[in-house]
Amino acid sequence: MNSQAVEKTTAEEYFKLGDVLLLQNKFKESILNFEQALVIHQKNNQWEKVVACYNKISESQWKNVQLNKALQTANKALDISSKKLGSDHLQYAIALENKGTCYRLKGSDLKISLSYYEKALKLKSKVLPNDDLEFSNSYFNLGNIYGTKGDYELALEYYDKTLGIRENKLGKNHIQIADVYEAIGRILYAVGNYDKALGYFENAYKIASQTFDKNNLYFVKIYNKIGIIHYYKKAYNKSLKYYQRAFQISIHNLGDNHPDQARLHHNLGTVYIELGQREKALYHVEKTIEIGVNTYGEGYKDLFYPYSFVAQIYGGQKGIYYAKKALDICLNNFGENHIRTSEVYSTIGLLYQEANAFDMAQKYLEKSLKIHQNIFESGNSNIVYSYNLLVDLFLSQKKYEESLVYSEKAIEANKKAYRNNDNSQLIFEDFISPVRLLNSLEKKAYSLQKIYLQKKEDTILNESIKTYNTAKKLIEVLRREYDPKDVEVLAKNTKRVYSGAIAAYLLKYEKSNDEKWIRKAFYFSESSKYNILKGLLNDEKAKTYAGLPNKLLEIEHKIKAELSALKSSLINTKDKDTINFLESKFLTISRRQDSLIKVLEAKYPKYYNLKFNYTPLVVNDIQNYLPTKTTLIEYFIEDDILYAFVITKNGITINQESISDLNKKINQFREHILSKDIEAFKKISFELYQKLIAPIKDNIEGNQLIIIPDESLWHLNFDLLLTKNLETKDPKKQPYLIKEFAISYANSASLLLDQSNQKVINTDVRKECLAFSFSNQDSLLAGDQMELKVLRNIDDDLPGTRNEIKKIAELVKGRYFFGSKAIERNFKNNLSNYNVLHLALHGEVDHQNPDNSRIYFTKTKDSLEDNVLYSHELYSLEIPAELTVLSACNTGMGKVAKGEGILSLGTAFQYAGTKSLLLTSWEVSDKTTPIIIQSFYSNLTKGMNKAIALQQAKLEYLETTDVFTKDPFYWGGFFLLGDYSTITFETPSTNNWKWFFLLGFLVIGIFFFLKRKLIR
Repeated sequence: MNSQAVEKTTAEEYFKLGDVLLLQNKFKESILNFEQALVIHQKNNQWEKVVACYNKISESQWKNVQLNKALQTANKALDISSKKLGSDHLQYAIALENKGTCYRLKGSDLKISLSYYEKALKLKSKVLPNDDLEFSNSYFNLGNIYGTKGDYELALEYYDKTLGIRENKLGKNHIQIADVYEAIGRILYAVGNYDKALGYFENAYKIASQTFDKNNLYFVKIYNKIGIIHYYKKAYNKSLKYYQRAFQISIHNLGDNHPDQARLHHNLGTVYIELGQREKALYHVEKTIEIGVNTYGEGYKDLFYPYSFVAQIYGGQKGIYYAKKALDICLNNFGENHIRTSEVYSTIGLLYQEANAFDMAQKYLEKSLKIHQNIFESGNSNIVYSYNLLVDLFLSQKKYEESLVYSEKAIEANKKAYRNNDNSQLIFEDFISPVRLLNSLEKKAYSLQKIYLQKKEDTILNESIKTYNTAKKLIEVLRREYDPKDVEVLAKNTKRVYSGAIAAYLLKYEKSNDEKWIRKAFYFSESSKYNILKGLLNDEKAKTYAGLPNKLLEIEHKIKAELSALKSSLINTKDKDTINFLESKFLTISRRQDSLIKVLEAKYPKYYNLKFNYTPLVVNDIQNYLPTKTTLIEYFIEDDILYAFVITKNGITINQESISDLNKKINQFREHILSKDIEAFKKISFELYQKLIAPIKDNIEGNQLIIIPDESLWHLNFDLLLTKNLETKDPKKQPYLIKEFAISYANSASLLLDQSNQKVINTDVRKECLAFSFSNQDSLLAGDQMELKVLRNIDDDLPGTRNEIKKIAELVKGRYFFGSKAIERNFKNNLSNYNVLHLALHGEVDHQNPDNSRIYFTKTKDSLEDNVLYSHELYSLEIPAELTVLSACNTGMGKVAKGEGILSLGTAFQYAGTKSLLLTSWEVSDKTTPIIIQSFYSNLTKGMNKAIALQQAKLEYLETTDVFTKDPFYWGGFFLLGDYSTITFETPSTNNWKWFFLLGFLVIGIFFFLKRKLIR
């Protein structure tokens, strides 16, 4: 073989390798190989192959967002092709397409881009057979340009043509098929068909995962698009996982300041603002603007996204300034009649609405609506969105007739073109966007309620109530689609439905004085409580009773354990590369978990039905469970309205109060306790009593209260409320509510009283008490384990937490780990064997991420555990305890989620199976805690229920302590959550009495025997 032939072979090899690398999105490496081939082909005057190399280099460059370079290279290809090959050659057409793509991606002139694409297609039609694969590229490009222009119907037509050719030529699993799926998904997302779009993105992912390694750039766009769908479905935590993974892959391949990072920064910013992390959101959106301006210049088409987003963050005049910058970009790049322009009009309208400039707001919102109506057919989620915004505008002006009209228009626009013909009832599958339907229904019901107050026509109020009930049914459907973490977001958005329904039923009650309306109102209140915990418990129950194969249950448990371990590793890792690796693994396993759940729901209908079949207890059921001397009080808060439902054995009442600054007052209440400012405490405590208890005091029966708080009330220790405003400064003489009532707390009445809500766990006979303690004063060398009866006989002066356990040891049997033995592994190995768990350990609350709240065990070089028990780990454990005592600091505190209550360590223990918890509201005193704890256990062994045992322990302490430790700080921090019933102990003292009794009986018997013998 001569040298020229060798060179040609080498050039072909370079070209083929470059093509493979281009397909794998390794752009720099592909360009190097095409350039090597180019040199050889130029030397040998092989001009067709020279132009082909330039075209491939141009494609590599525009795919790597090097648009100016790509345009220059495409022009070289055109120049050489026209001179050496003629302007009717295939390579000339490909160069035209590359040039068109550069203009499309620049966004500077879509008409120019379209003209290049059309010329290329016309040329291909002359030189190629009709079914040639090259036509699929032309159709794909035309689909992209029409999608960018907002002509979605035409875009889909071209994508369908592309798909037909590629499936015929390449098969159904080629990566170019994935490209089409991703493109179709983009269009479906743009028109608001999120579920269908997600299906296409998932199909693209499946093909890509069979083609590329997990860090390939291809996954950036797929993860990003899946994240966008979850974002619009308001599943923000799930969205964040996908955005973060896309960002990691992009940084790994392209570096920090690559142009492609702009859109990823933007998306991260949008989800962080929804999750309440404003600083992170601002950082990412500012990076978006910085990269975008540096790469493309101020007028770049996609810069409207970050400017519009910044406008929403800042609000006011500053917000309007940025929004109008976004509008200029849209008008210059897309024109008036484009969906992007309509989005900015909406943003400007909302900003004017916030500033109470209602006429200007209506002007811009109507412009947005008009564009949506011009672009889309009537049944479209974007039109629904515009109508909903106008509904909000009219409500803010108290124009209830107008808000009613537009809410009904929104509902009508939401209907699919082909739907159930029965218009007498709403079938949720017939609607395009269930999330936006919920918004419309809530606003319609609220508008009707307000119109009723003006007209006093019963039919209007009845229609309002009917609409609220429909909205409630829709909420139950939506919950099925949400990840448990994102149910919190749903709860925040749905609480207005529950509050509106309660208000509507109370209007019925005011007119008829019929108690049934209060009962219906209570049902809505109870439906709003702790749906995350209810859902998780119901899922566990469904798995138990649905007859699922053990193999699948084992896989599910293993996945949960793997995810829990990865979460712990992520918290403890600071190395960037390790974090990226762990997050990638976490997302992969999360996707496996999602797939398994889908399989379970599809293949096992009984599991699916049981999983979502949970309804709250009705009032009659609750009354059947309640003892005669116990009253249940359930609070419901929305905005500045407080509802208090009072349920006794034989009745139910409701009280409505206007409240203001409740959060502030509760914070002051806590601050005054912690600072031991008794005078300030007395004042605020009495104020809170007058708002929360005094109005319902006459309806309370008995001496025991079960309180179901809402929102900030979770941070209030009700037993410290003062029933009178006495002059005395002596804490001992203060009229605390605890002196009248034993108080316990519950997440909801249904979770407390309905036994079917309890997690199904092993109910074998268990030992009494498992105790752990660790103090910094402990020597690790001195660590050990022992039976509690051994600890009773130790006379040494012990550290605070160990002294606390010694006090318990005098009362109950069990096992005790301390010092170097008080490790997480020993806890996990023993927790299922005991009826009572007592953890005198340090706790730490993470208010931002409740799953990361933790309890610290003794830190040792344990290769299996990190000796930090995170809240998320508890969700994969079984803890069948009657009582868990967490006497660590702040174990009862946590993030208060609207509609979900407090998300604390206690919530996780409850899910794991614990029936009741003794928790703390602040940093408890080492000096006084052992006294209260000993008294609490002593009272339990006497047969008192847990609530009364705690009440009496506190009162005994208050009566006997010295003047220096009488303030509420020293004794008021403990509270009982969950089941308040009695616990049966076989206490040490009980055993002793048995022996004394037997011995005494024996002595008396001997005495009478000898006496009778002497008499004889």
